[in-house]
Amino acid sequence: MPTSFIRNIAKHSNRSVSEIEKLWDTAKAAALVKFKSDTDPRYWAYVTATVKKMVGQDKVIEENILSLVECSKINIGKMSFKTYITHVFNK
Repeated sequence: MPTSFIRNIAKHSNRSVSEIEKLWDTAKAAALVKFKSDTDPRYWAYVTATVKKMVGQDKVIEENILSLVECSKINIGKMSFKTYITHVFNK
């Protein structure tokens, strides 16, 4: 059964769950080569980041962060920066 992470990535990347599961397995194999063990604290972070990069979601995250940085430099009206961040990431 796919995890919620895999289902979420599939939904937002317009790909099938089985395709994301294959990417997940590929990312796990790459992480195992890099870290030698899945008990390494960086292993799962590397796997999830690799899958996101494979489907292009890392670009979306990067664009949102850059947008937030720019907005923090300008007056966003009566809305606090914290409220704005919450609004952007809850879309």
